[in-house]
Amino acid sequence: MPSFAVGQRVRVPANNPDATSSLCGREGVITFFPPLSEVDPDGTDQLLEPQYMVRFDGDTGDRPIYESWLEPV
Repeated sequence: MPSFAVGQRVRVPANNPDATSSLCGREGVITFFPPLSEVDPDGTDQLLEPQYMVRFDGDTGDRPIYESWLEPV
């Protein structure tokens, strides 16, 4: 079950240890939530962590961002 919805504003926290420094502290909007149909590369049926397509303020394209990297604004 997704934690965020299309159109919701989100932010990558400035202190996120997993995100690249160019994304830390940036805000944007969820533009797309792909279906959770992928499986782990090892072939198990375990679902991968949800990803969202996020359009960050000032960008012209969307970026795939893991759910755990995001917080609501």
